Amino acid sequence: MRIALSTGGGDAPGLNAVIRAAVLSACNRGWEVLGIKKGYAGLLGEEELIPMDHDTVMTARATGISFGD
Repeated sequence: MRIALSTGGGDAPGLNAVIRAAVLSACNRGWEVLGIKKGYAGLLGEEELIPMDHDTVMTARATGISFGD
């Protein structure tokens, strides 16, 4: 199964934790996860899709990267 995650705006409290939990849960089930950059506009171009996995979300947590961009 393949799922995509998109946010509809800027950062919100707890947004990174929700994205991290969704990605880790999906990965534990063997699903492929794609992150859609730039919200709905990102759905129009494949260059706006980024693969997300355990390493992606855990590295972002350690470096303080925000997913809501």
